[in-house]
Amino acid sequence: MLRTWTLCVKNQLSTSNPQAHKTARFSLAVRCRKLLAYCCSATARNLVMWLQTILFYLLLGLPCRTASFVVRSPAPFGFSKSRGCQILHFHPPPSAIPCPFLVLSMTDVVDADFYHDEMETKSESTRPKTLVDLSLDSDPEMKDVLVEFVELTPSGNQKSIDCKLPFTIDLEGASYAVGTPSDPMVAVVTDDDSGEIVMLDVDDDSNEELFQIAAAGLVKYMGEDLRLKRTPRVLTVDGDLNSYTNKWIQEENVSTEDFLMTEDENDEFFDEFFRDELGPNYEEEFLLDENDKEAEEAMNLFSVPGLGTEKHDEKGIQEMLREITSGIDLALKYELDGTKALPLFPFKGPDDKTYALVQITQPLLLIGKEDPNIDIAQRLLLNTEESAKILPQVRSEFRDLMERNNL
Repeated sequence: MLRTWTLCVKNQLSTSNPQAHKTARFSLAVRCRKLLAYCCSATARNLVMWLQTILFYLLLGLPCRTASFVVRSPAPFGFSKSRGCQILHFHPPPSAIPCPFLVLSMTDVVDADFYHDEMETKSESTRPKTLVDLSLDSDPEMKDVLVEFVELTPSGNQKSIDCKLPFTIDLEGASYAVGTPSDPMVAVVTDDDSGEIVMLDVDDDSNEELFQIAAAGLVKYMGEDLRLKRTPRVLTVDGDLNSYTNKWIQEENVSTEDFLMTEDENDEFFDEFFRDELGPNYEEEFLLDENDKEAEEAMNLFSVPGLGTEKHDEKGIQEMLREITSGIDLALKYELDGTKALPLFPFKGPDDKTYALVQITQPLLLIGKEDPNIDIAQRLLLNTEESAKILPQVRSEFRDLMERNNL
């Protein structure tokens, strides 16, 4: 019900005609006032008050909305720049928004991160297994083995990222290690001049200030135990990030008993709200014909189980609440060659553009090789051009390998 209702509200409120816009908003007011008229019991009145709060947020245009846009992954992730990932939904951060603009001094260390929880959850157990998962499952001892993938800076220093090592492969006489970061991966995304959403390149020093703002936001809006790390090729997080994000993607246990026993009432909410929005005479100015077909169809969107009757349809209310509170309706997901991600929070950059930090929830592959200038236990990360050349061969080789082993 909420999906249909939300889309209807968005369609009515997105018109460019001011009069039609006001009329659409008033039609919502009329519907809600009708609901109040039918509230014969405390249960029904409390239910409507709960719906009032939802409508309030919808009309204010807060980011509880459905959206669709494309994220492009930079080449260091091993994907072509021309490929995109379709984002299906958008949801607000778990704390109050909009996020304030944060100005931080630039340092060499980014002071914020999050961390991967190895415990299997309901959502993780139902996720389709990737080649990385299958490879690590075939050799459980390798799951806890971390290999340091390093990048040499122009100054001669090393930047490193710890990876699990699901694959090694020999190609054209050279041995390559294929790793996936052990810590949860995140990315900062924004829209470019053409309106498409892109991931910011973590290896571009010009993005340092944005990463620091994201790091501070991670601590403020997600958890004080999370720290963002600017590791090579991809941002990672130190801290139990999944303890926060799993709350969004699992169904919450909604108590209808608590809901039905609520005593608070606020039947003046809509009058006050629409007087502020449409003026003191909004009823006379925007009064609708009750026989109007569009108004009647819109009224049906407010159909609530048990409303206006003496019977409490607990099953219907339970299903409605579960749908509304479920993280599935709020989760942002996008796919790129099987890669998925979840949004964490939006923030403003120094250029006044809107950015968002998202968690990458599917393994991304990094490729390294032995090098005499580093420790024998380390692997040197390939650059962008080398990775783009090798990765398709790696994928093809291991798909064949898994098929030969009936995996």
